[in-house]
Amino acid sequence: MNKDLYVGYTTCASEHDAHHLLDALLSKSLVACGQVSGPILSKYCWDGEIKSETEWRLTLKFKIDLKEELTQALHFHHKYETPEWIFQSAESSKGYLEWMNQSE
Repeated sequence: MNKDLYVGYTTCASEHDAHHLLDALLSKSLVACGQVSGPILSKYCWDGEIKSETEWRLTLKFKIDLKEELTQALHFHHKYETPEWIFQSAESSKGYLEWMNQSE
């Protein structure tokens, strides 16, 4: 297994917003691919209150060396004031990593 990629997660207020964000990141070759899933129910604290919102999850696969540029672009294009942006190193098959490296 190869550990040369990251998987990142964010959420958007609508399916349209999630697709728009994914398209923006793909068009800049910052991610190899992404999946939009939902709706999901998110609960969180904001300004001292418990909030409950329907959101759409965006899962992104990207190269480790694009992490900083992708983080900046995600915050620029995202509609949330403080978007969720969680990412982690991941292992993949050799074939998937080869495809990802050719997907620029």
